[in-house]
Amino acid sequence: GRNQFDLAVHLWAELPPRRSPSPGMSPLEDRCHSRAPRNSRVPRHPVRLVTYSLNMSSDDVVWSDRDTSDLSSVSAAVDAFEQRSGITLHWIARHHLLNGSGYAKDPFPRIEEHSGYLFGILYVPSNPQNTVAEFDEIVFAATHDHVFGTYSRSPQSTSDWPTLFETLSTDRVFTDSDATGGRTLVRMLKTVMKQLKYGTENFNVAVEDFVGQLGLHLDDNGRIVALDGLDRLSHRERKILQERVAGMRDRVALQRTEVPLMRRVVAETEQVLARLGSNEVDLAADAASTPRELFTRELEIFVSDTYIDARHVSSLVEEIEYRLTMVRDYMKQLKHDENIAASRFTGAIASIMLVPTFIVGVYGQNFGKNLPETQWRFGYLFSWAVIVVITLGQVWFFRRRKWI
Repeated sequence: GRNQFDLAVHLWAELPPRRSPSPGMSPLEDRCHSRAPRNSRVPRHPVRLVTYSLNMSSDDVVWSDRDTSDLSSVSAAVDAFEQRSGITLHWIARHHLLNGSGYAKDPFPRIEEHSGYLFGILYVPSNPQNTVAEFDEIVFAATHDHVFGTYSRSPQSTSDWPTLFETLSTDRVFTDSDATGGRTLVRMLKTVMKQLKYGTENFNVAVEDFVGQLGLHLDDNGRIVALDGLDRLSHRERKILQERVAGMRDRVALQRTEVPLMRRVVAETEQVLARLGSNEVDLAADAASTPRELFTRELEIFVSDTYIDARHVSSLVEEIEYRLTMVRDYMKQLKHDENIAASRFTGAIASIMLVPTFIVGVYGQNFGKNLPETQWRFGYLFSWAVIVVITLGQVWFFRRRKWI
């Protein structure tokens, strides 16, 4: 179909220059199984591999940093993984291990059962301390006894992946599982979910700061309670509030664009956990065709617990979106009320000036003795008294109504 054609074109554009395909392979499959040629445009750096052992050989679990490793070195590491595990990666899986998904800025986590291994892509907040939804990407393939993965960082990443991967080997102790791949994936999913939780909580802190700056507060259920009677705020109070709104408008707009991306990654990761916890995705036999689950019942319980964590994070993201909507609506209401207040202020000033202007206009007419008040001894004082009394009365009335 059209989507398959577009995917093939996209993959072809990123692969090395044309050469004769190997026997029995299509040109595209041959590209994905070959190493980068010497004239490849891929920058060459020393390969950076992180390995650790889980009660087996030192090459059980291998991670490669795509940002600091040249393509040929990563390709050689993939070949070694295939030899150790006794499987042949699908060329799509191989391509993503070598080059990533190509959509790190538009992330969609996934996990799939291929022939003899699980393939997946996960996304972790690059810097959970900020409120920008940028993610590091992890691509992996896992069998019962071996795991190979590559990762890449965003420019804002603060993650120490080598140290993090080392801690995965000791984070949890499992009693009934000898499947290195299953244990590693469970630990990795728990770590990914923790990072997503930290990032989401930081978004929540930023939104609560918006709520506080607007003079709002949260009820016992975490719902925003707005100030009553915006129309009763004084002109000075409105000015202070509008200055706050002007200073936070861009930040609120940024949050409204970043939170949906975080929501999507959390929701898709939740679906990955649901498929693993429900045994929808699993390996029933190892490379030697021995009946053996990748995820034992114990591991599935851990995955189900992480899935519940994901549900809670999803709930928090929904609450953040609700609060952001309330903040936006409240800011719109403030803008609307400010326009009304400006109209009222202009109307009040015009009303206050109307009576003095009328009186001055009447007695300024050149009719001489035809105006009796002009011949009255107290006529001048009378006109001033009328002007002052009516003006003060209007000022008192409009200030009472918070118009000025």
